Amino acid sequence: PRIYGGRYIQFVPYIYSQEEIFNLIKCSQYQFYKPSTPYWHLAFPLIIKILICCGLRISEVLRLRLKNLNLDENYLLILNSKNGNNRIVPFCDEIKDEFVIYLNYTDLDTSSDNYIFPYRYGQPISSGSFRTQFNHLLQTAGIPRTETGPRIHDLRHTFAVYKLKEWAERGMDLKTLLPFLKFYMGHKTFEETAYYLRLTFNSFTLIRKVMEPVSNEVFP
Repeated sequence: PRIYGGRYIQFVPYIYSQEEIFNLIKCSQYQFYKPSTPYWHLAFPLIIKILICCGLRISEVLRLRLKNLNLDENYLLILNSKNGNNRIVPFCDEIKDEFVIYLNYTDLDTSSDNYIFPYRYGQPISSGSFRTQFNHLLQTAGIPRTETGPRIHDLRHTFAVYKLKEWAERGMDLKTLLPFLKFYMGHKTFEETAYYLRLTFNSFTLIRKVMEPVSNEVFP
């Protein structure tokens, strides 16, 4: 554990392997129709893909409203997130196609203030309900789970670490790009971004090699 922001951090992020990510996406498709959540069999796999491909917090995804979705320019508008943060999060054409299929099936009004993933009485799916289903997904995907994880939030850590790895492999300037990652992730301070990246620093030889010249500046 380490003192961070006045509190102890006890967890070590779990970084999903590429095979595990593939299995999560594949197994998320096996959902049954639920009267309490009529669109669940379409919503659940789409939410999983958004978490993996966009690195959002689960609370941000579940509270997305239709008016915050821009399919013309491929982005989500995240409002009043953690730390009162607002930001624009772009997504790829594959996610756009999934949104189009979902919206065509559900016939939701994209100009409305309703939630994209509604539950009973138009309220959003709760994080607790989604977490229960996610734990079932881990089991179906053959990913062992303990009391400490892996967790939904580890998909966010995985996104950031693989993005850093991608930049390193492409020979890009990580010192210059990390502030962009901070903004994209919606972190209030750079230490938030650097903290969990440092926890996985030694797992990626290429990242360590590229970052060593500036590690004292980037990872305080």
